[in-house]
Amino acid sequence: MKLKKNKRKKRIFLWVFLLLLLATLLGGGYYWYKGNQNPRNLVAGEAFPATKDAHKMTAKEMKAFKQKEVDETQFTLTIFPEATFNQETLAGNLYIKNEPVNAYPINVKVNLDSDKSLVYESGMIQPGYEITKAKLAKKLTAGTYKATANVEIYDNKTKQKRGTTQAVVTIQVNE
Repeated sequence: MKLKKNKRKKRIFLWVFLLLLLATLLGGGYYWYKGNQNPRNLVAGEAFPATKDAHKMTAKEMKAFKQKEVDETQFTLTIFPEATFNQETLAGNLYIKNEPVNAYPINVKVNLDSDKSLVYESGMIQPGYEITKAKLAKKLTAGTYKATANVEIYDNKTKQKRGTTQAVVTIQVNE
């Protein structure tokens, strides 16, 4: 009986020892694997080369380069998603910016989502221009309205519409 208990204790001890050994090996392997994931920084033998023939572009050259670099297929628009207006004066804060990197002027029409009625139209906004103050085109009762800003993109040369995009706007009308 004692021999059986002794044998059983040895077997349990062996299993515990093997599990601890396995856990240690797995932990060490994981630590080694994670430590070798990031590439080591290489240090070059020589210092940064000295400037030889390069010169800084003039402001005129930079402007010409940036203008040439404008990608006519891309458009960046900034519209703050919340606009606040006064119920009596219809005046308020609405932020729309036609980024200077754009090639095209825009016109923004804001329509209420509920009935599609026009509540604001910006008129032409050239690249690099912005609107911060606006006046509603129609009187609204005090409250919060969901609206859509329909942005019309125009070609400066042909004056033809090139495309449209939209942005969600929440209009808050205060008493």
